[in-house]
Amino acid sequence: MSDYPMIWQRDERDLSKSKHLETVEAGVLIPLQQAGITGLFVGLICLVSTVYFAVDDWPIISLLSWLVSTFLVWLILQKRWLSLTAVEKWTGQDLNHDGVIGDPEQTESPRHTVTVELVTAQPNGCNTKTLARLPVSEYDLSLVAGGLLAGRPFSERQWTGQGKPLSVNQFRDLRDEMSKRGIVEQANPKDPRQGYKLTKAGQAVMRHFSPTLPDGLLPIPDR
Repeated sequence: MSDYPMIWQRDERDLSKSKHLETVEAGVLIPLQQAGITGLFVGLICLVSTVYFAVDDWPIISLLSWLVSTFLVWLILQKRWLSLTAVEKWTGQDLNHDGVIGDPEQTESPRHTVTVELVTAQPNGCNTKTLARLPVSEYDLSLVAGGLLAGRPFSERQWTGQGKPLSVNQFRDLRDEMSKRGIVEQANPKDPRQGYKLTKAGQAVMRHFSPTLPDGLLPIPDR
């Protein structure tokens, strides 16, 4: 039986949703509407009460109650808006359902996570399966795959920086995952500065994603 790399799933995250807290609508318009409606109810209650009890200054009292309550609710909502990301970090929950826990500007999250299932046939006839979750988009992975198959080293200097497909954190996460799953290994274990190279299994995985090679499931050679 041949061994095959397979795309098991792709978990897409739309980063535009993670920017929702930074919009004028979320930061100003919605809190202002909520505060205004709350203040209106409070003002109407004060208006009816002061008129019923024949309070001389009922217009001023009603107006002030509306303004003060609107202002207080506005402050509360603004504090909630500013602290929501901190609460998310503390609880570890995505409270605003934006796909990101914490501050969208400070949370570096890949647009996609490509999950590859590596199936390896053992001499006893059993198969072992390993899932590699590669924290890059399929497009960026195809760029990396084409470069590695063309002989470019898998090093931070080669793949990160201005005009290059990966950020430093993305590269390090990708490198750690690929190393852990046996897709890459150190070119020289005695000198990590020389970067990493593809294993034989890694070459098969990269061929699958390389745009310069035919699509299809390719066998993983024995390492």
